[in-house]
Amino acid sequence: MKGSVVTAAAAFALALTACGRTEVAVQSAPPTLTALGQRTTTPNSFTVPFNGLLNPCTGEILNGFATFTDVTTVVTDASGGTHTRVKATYSSIYTGDAGTTFKESGTLHFHVNLPSSGVVNSVAIYNSLITGSDGTAFTAKEHFVFVMSANGIVRVERNNLETNAYRCTKG
Repeated sequence: MKGSVVTAAAAFALALTACGRTEVAVQSAPPTLTALGQRTTTPNSFTVPFNGLLNPCTGEILNGFATFTDVTTVVTDASGGTHTRVKATYSSIYTGDAGTTFKESGTLHFHVNLPSSGVVNSVAIYNSLITGSDGTAFTAKEHFVFVMSANGIVRVERNNLETNAYRCTKG
């Protein structure tokens, strides 16, 4: 999971660079209701392959699929800035190297702010519990902030320790 989150941030950075968004990123305040120009809300559901998750309890590598159901809200403020919020739940089914079956359920919150000034920033938070048919269970947690500088350098700030991100809770 962690590798996929970082990969997603890198892909996001490339997409923003391709769109010409290479200004210094700063955290902007969310738009107020009086400043809103347009709001669009879209429900989504999709399934993707998810491979290479490490079970910290047994060292087993897990491969499978994740199904996401989310609501994406895009707000264009009165000055032309775009603010995107994704609130998702997801469930996954994995099979480990030893044949163990794992089920995961979790939540994801993702925010991207592209104000009309050209600054770029995003925040992602996810939290899940993975349980195995062998009785093991572990948590997967992540909180990071994505920032792109004026010269295109990407920085990902993490607010968790490695031992808290993936932790064996049973087994």
